[in-house]
Amino acid sequence: MEFMGIENGLKYEDLLLEFVYIIYRSTRGRYPKMEWLKEKPHYEDREGFANAYRDFLHHRLAREFDELYFIEENGELIGTFAIVYRFDGKRIPWIEKDFHEKCAFLEFLMVHPSRRGMGIGKKAVAFSAGMARKHGLDLCVVTFEDLEAYQYYLKIGFEVIYKKPPFITLRYNPTHTKTSDLKGK
Repeated sequence: MEFMGIENGLKYEDLLLEFVYIIYRSTRGRYPKMEWLKEKPHYEDREGFANAYRDFLHHRLAREFDELYFIEENGELIGTFAIVYRFDGKRIPWIEKDFHEKCAFLEFLMVHPSRRGMGIGKKAVAFSAGMARKHGLDLCVVTFEDLEAYQYYLKIGFEVIYKKPPFITLRYNPTHTKTSDLKGK
């Protein structure tokens, strides 16, 4: 497994759209949340998903992510994650301004359904926390309480630092991790 830093995410927009659709389908439409839509496409509607998500993905790739990584194994894309360090000129409504100078934000963390439970997400989090420390920042993430990811983040050492429904901001604190919760994960 290898983390590959991607210089121009827009170059891979179609590949990423397809990967995110795999996640959307595997979660039966629960993730990505797409809370801005009045009605989300059915999780088996690939074209409807692409129509609903493409502009948002394009915006994120072009204007929000400071670093984008592919997680690859034997040349196969098995996951993604991004880090946001800088907020000047960016409008990311789910990230509260109070945290702009305190946190680097982990975004777009997704692992292929066939590879979940193998520690890939934990390695991406540890890598991202190291990158955040290099910038003198804590690693934070914004999620939703009703997502499986919320419980996952709590298990691997994140703690709630702010709630503004529907969003919850968590900060990574590896000393907070309960090793008993991680057995077999």
